[in-house]
Amino acid sequence: MPAPQVANLLATHPEVQRRVGAYEVARGELLRAQAELDPGIELDPAVALDPTHFFGAVTVRLPLGAGPGIRAAQARMEAAHLAVRAEVLQALESA
Repeated sequence: MPAPQVANLLATHPEVQRRVGAYEVARGELLRAQAELDPGIELDPAVALDPTHFFGAVTVRLPLGAGPGIRAAQARMEAAHLAVRAEVLQALESA
């Protein structure tokens, strides 16, 4: 499909735009779920005002059991991708 025709679909078909937007949201959720797999250290300076914590709080975040969340996010992104493809094909047929 030529590039101008695709750009025209995005500009003139709001349903295609909505499906692309849903795909981008699903992609962002997948990236966030993947980022949660990384262990991390979190500093909480607000606790520094608590007299029982002299220097604040340090938390170590370990990603235990994050696998199902990633698989679910991947499935949502794939479903959104297929919805974009279906909507583009439908828009091309109706054009």
